[in-house]
Amino acid sequence: MKKILGLIIMVLSLSSCFSDTELRLEDLNKKLENDTEIRTGVLENGLRYSIRKNTNPEKRVEFRLGIKGGSLIEKEGERGVAHFIEHMAFNGTEHFSQQELFQFSHKNGVQFGPDFNAFTSHTETVYRFSLPADDQENIDKGFLLLRDWATGIKFEKQEVENEKNIILEELRLRNHSNNTTISCLFPYIYGPLYLQRLPIGYQDVIEKITDETLKSAYYQWYQPGHMSVAIVGDMDMDKIESGIKSSFSQLKNTQHLPDLKNFEIPESKTIQYLTLKDRDLMESSIKVYQHIRADSRWEKESDFRQHLIEQLHIAVFKNRFMDQSNQEQSFHQINYFLEFLTEHRKVLCFEAKIKENGFKQCYKDIFTEYERLLRYGVSEPEITEAGNLILNDAETRCINQGSRKSEDLANMDIIQSLKQHIQLSPESYKKLCQKYLPTIKKEDLNNFFNQFDMSNRIMVSLENEAQLQYLPTSKEITEIDAEIRSGSVGPYVPSQIKSTGTSNASASGKIVKKTYYEKIDVTVLDLSNGARVILKPTKSQQNDIRFLAYSPGGLSLLRPELIALRDLADPVFQNSGIGDYTKQALYRILKHELYSKIGAKKIKANIYIDNYEEGITGELSSANMPLFFQLINLGMTHPRFDENVFDEHKKKLLLQVQQVRTTAFWKFSRKMIETAWPDNEYTRPVTENMIISLDADLSRKILTDRFKNAGDFIFQFVGDFKMDEILPLIEEYLAGLPAGKGKEQVMDLNANPLPGKHTFSINESLEDKSTVIIQLNHEHPYSLKRAWEANALETILRMKIIDELREKQGLIYSADTAYKFYPGIPSPVSQMIFHFSCAPENVEKVINGLTTIFKNLRDTSVTKDKIEEIKKIQLNNAEKARMENIWWSSILKPMIQLDQNINDITDINSYIQELTPVTLQNHAEKYLDETNMLIGVLNPKKGQ
Repeated sequence: MKKILGLIIMVLSLSSCFSDTELRLEDLNKKLENDTEIRTGVLENGLRYSIRKNTNPEKRVEFRLGIKGGSLIEKEGERGVAHFIEHMAFNGTEHFSQQELFQFSHKNGVQFGPDFNAFTSHTETVYRFSLPADDQENIDKGFLLLRDWATGIKFEKQEVENEKNIILEELRLRNHSNNTTISCLFPYIYGPLYLQRLPIGYQDVIEKITDETLKSAYYQWYQPGHMSVAIVGDMDMDKIESGIKSSFSQLKNTQHLPDLKNFEIPESKTIQYLTLKDRDLMESSIKVYQHIRADSRWEKESDFRQHLIEQLHIAVFKNRFMDQSNQEQSFHQINYFLEFLTEHRKVLCFEAKIKENGFKQCYKDIFTEYERLLRYGVSEPEITEAGNLILNDAETRCINQGSRKSEDLANMDIIQSLKQHIQLSPESYKKLCQKYLPTIKKEDLNNFFNQFDMSNRIMVSLENEAQLQYLPTSKEITEIDAEIRSGSVGPYVPSQIKSTGTSNASASGKIVKKTYYEKIDVTVLDLSNGARVILKPTKSQQNDIRFLAYSPGGLSLLRPELIALRDLADPVFQNSGIGDYTKQALYRILKHELYSKIGAKKIKANIYIDNYEEGITGELSSANMPLFFQLINLGMTHPRFDENVFDEHKKKLLLQVQQVRTTAFWKFSRKMIETAWPDNEYTRPVTENMIISLDADLSRKILTDRFKNAGDFIFQFVGDFKMDEILPLIEEYLAGLPAGKGKEQVMDLNANPLPGKHTFSINESLEDKSTVIIQLNHEHPYSLKRAWEANALETILRMKIIDELREKQGLIYSADTAYKFYPGIPSPVSQMIFHFSCAPENVEKVINGLTTIFKNLRDTSVTKDKIEEIKKIQLNNAEKARMENIWWSSILKPMIQLDQNINDITDINSYIQELTPVTLQNHAEKYLDETNMLIGVLNPKKGQ
């Protein structure tokens, strides 16, 4: 295509956009200024506050209270106390009983867990909630609650004893293999205190904690000198500032503030080699952690320039690995990033997910690039390319700043306030990038890298059972390193873009019909090739567009032994490239295109095939919309299927299947499938024989055939685009796509779960907990109104589960509850799914408790007050959902597929307001009917 060929010329002739700029000492010593949009202050007692006006969403305010001090300040006999105090904050305060706390949150549209919650880390504790902005009485109550958490938490003896069970269940939930792996690794990075002061605490300490222990720690740690308040939202900043001052100015630091500890970062004189084995890992990987001394706090412009040097190093080093051709790579995926450890220490983290038998080669690749940097350093063109990337990111921040959510800003502001860090405005950040990027030369990056103490490095091999035979010993890794250091390593040479020819766009077509739905601002287009396009412009997320393309067919048109192609479709096409361009050629082309335009950073598309459809999901920046259309056109007219890539990912899938078969959860999932779908081959897990028997030529034909007929596709675009810009692109790149002879019809796979009540349990887990999954299956047609009524039922269920099984009985820590509709293809199915973890001896109590909740909701209508709470929660959730492009995309799809009136989306608030106790009870009778119920239990292995 002309556009892409033109980009090749630009990539090959890439030159610096930066001119030499003189570096002046007086500039470097200038103090950085905080974002003027943020109002900050410090009360006489030392409490810091941060206020920011933001109207996304409108008429909501986010409240945060932060305590500078987490589990690191605990003494030996207090391990877990900081986290315990956080739990007790929701059990009653000076002005709110526990019941009043939950009523206050529900009446203001927030749920315990997603919106009304707190967390404790090693270094801080943070409480959070949101409120409507247009009710001053509620705002005043919000301040009262923050103050209560700061100074008025109650620690009643019985409540403390009850909470122990909940915390112990939380501890049980966290005892899984991944946490064990992290526990082995992180002390080498953060030091021994990381494990010794885990925020969750230790069972023997939690069991012995008393109310007096908690009170003593609370009054010592929770003092205004170590507190911050952050408030963000659509509010009057003067009133909010006045509220903060009146609520917190009278608090006193009653005793000496506790010393704040931080991690004691370990120093090492030799490289440390760790081998971590985790049988649940799906992929083996190598991680390299390089400790460096660097300040994480920005005070002067010189600090910002140093930050740019660090980011340039990361971008250059990462790009060298991404630039390798697909056949030469020893890895599937890499990442390289910087993490703060303390105010003066950071760690550079390099991660590589390796291919089969790729450990030794990947270590060679890593050591080679380190050695190449040591010998030859970086080149100016590399700095230019990386600088363009950073500058584009900075400019994109400016474009996107109006889309930032109050929730995200509040989460950032409270942490930055606790750390007393400068927060630059997006505009200031961009200007500083423009000012200092031209001053950074290769000597700066080389000096930064040469300061690394290569002995203070941790090399980690993470592998599963399938890769054990390939794992090198620490001696072998040391020998690889020595071989590279003493061998011949040449300077870095970027790979060249290769193309075997020209791929042309298909002929243009026409828009033959346009239907506009004014109430919802959606346009439906019928194209000359039979395809349809759904367009929903939005403004809530600037520079963001969500894309969907879907077509009937899927696995239903394939033989069951070919279902492994479902797992191979996306990775094979993603890694084969497109048209005549290999993956690496396309990577370099797109990289230049995305970072040569302001705001054009994001472009992504993934292929999927499920039971009844195939499709493409994607997201893109508004600025690269023309390029995205070209790529979709090229992908559907000239799909590239690389047989080497197919063989590689076939091997990878085979290894994963071999590995996962040994895990407890796979055995549990398989038992659930065999119980619910005993005779359906399409629901079976992919087997080794299915994968081995796949033929490349047949797979190419099947996968490309799924996307060959554009005439039965529906294309959706939701986001920040202009109609006059997108319509010509649709005619040029979508309307002319080749169409088949007609729209395909799905075959019914009879994939509805087996009717009846079924129960099973297996003893396969190596963890001291039981996992319970309960699934209620129904056949109910989809409608938007019914979906929101089911959501109301899900909301009341979550409330009652938390109240009964967690707060009153202490049987669980959390419950995952989900209601899923599978709308009408080929028959309508809905499922209510519950997922718990608990002590093995409490399984029957949890199941009986849940079914009792079902029965009560079927037999007894809830109160009008409870219905009003649910309405407030749903209205708040609906308002937040409307701000998300991905929500609009997902809500439109089933309505378009079922040919329902999409104008009904404007009636969601009416559906919520019409909810009554009778409506909810009727839905409980339908959806909580236990006639078709599957109960599965995964228990620990006996004797282990």
